[in-house]
Amino acid sequence: MSLYSGKAHFLRNIDKGGIIIDTGYAGNKIYANRANIGETNKSGVYFDDGAKLFASTTYNLDSIVLPDGYSYETQTTEFSPLPGAVYYFNPKARERVTAVITLKGVDDRAIPAGRMLLTKDGNIIGLVGDEGFAFIDDLPEGESGFRAMGTAEEICSFELPEFDKKAKNLQLGEVLCK
Repeated sequence: MSLYSGKAHFLRNIDKGGIIIDTGYAGNKIYANRANIGETNKSGVYFDDGAKLFASTTYNLDSIVLPDGYSYETQTTEFSPLPGAVYYFNPKARERVTAVITLKGVDDRAIPAGRMLLTKDGNIIGLVGDEGFAFIDDLPEGESGFRAMGTAEEICSFELPEFDKKAKNLQLGEVLCK
């Protein structure tokens, strides 16, 4: 049994594991290993009590129910259930921040078009266009160091200038890539 949100969640079979997914949004489709297994209830909660023991299961969320301009910080979780254990996953939705920059190299030339922009962890956040123009679709909160990648090699690293943390659509001008 797991107690969550004032409600008891019972595993039908203690030889199985379970997961509580609490998105806070009703109708959020839930996928396990790419198969649609259901959706969140009117309280934004989904309870799966039939997870196969010791088998790695990847759960994904469909963000279509989020308000415009919002995205999940983490949309995927993976776990391997233990007998009788209930895992809790609470993805946080936040307002998306976009940024427009012109990325220039140390030689003051624009970074070539087609280069991917990545976080330190390797998450793709944008793409370089003509003349170094780049649109960052969802600027990660609290991140400052980024890198531009070519086909396989790192082109350069860069940091964004200071900006108003309350702004949601940023025009940051030229950014020097080191």
